[in-house]
Amino acid sequence: IAKRLVEIAPANAEWRAEVEYAYSNLGTVLLDEGRSVEAGTAFEHALVIATDLAVKAPDDRDLHVDLAQARGWLADSLEERGRFADATNQRNAEVDICAALLAKEPGNIGATQSLIVARRALARLALAEGRVGDAMTQSQSAIDLADGLV
Repeated sequence: IAKRLVEIAPANAEWRAEVEYAYSNLGTVLLDEGRSVEAGTAFEHALVIATDLAVKAPDDRDLHVDLAQARGWLADSLEERGRFADATNQRNAEVDICAALLAKEPGNIGATQSLIVARRALARLALAEGRVGDAMTQSQSAIDLADGLV
């Protein structure tokens, strides 16, 4: 239905966002079912849309949080397939987006929560690759951020 709406009005950002959300939701269901390759494809589609929406609205913090989360979901599907370096790259891009948001608006809770998730995931990825020191650093960063929210 969302795709049909976009066919009617391709410039409507809200309708395009609905397509992104649909791909993301589909990806999470597929990931839960252990279908990480198919989930990755859905997350890649969501990421393309999220990127375009964020680029066209550089001051819309919610779209940038969505973009960060799209990268995070793609990273999860890559991690499930053992593609740790690619997952790490996506997570680092997610961190960069969140850091930019927090530089503009230090109290942005959505960006902080996304950053906590990204740091925890980077710790997990570092541990999977035997980089214990990096895992500890990322974990401590996530803890510090969470403490700040509390």
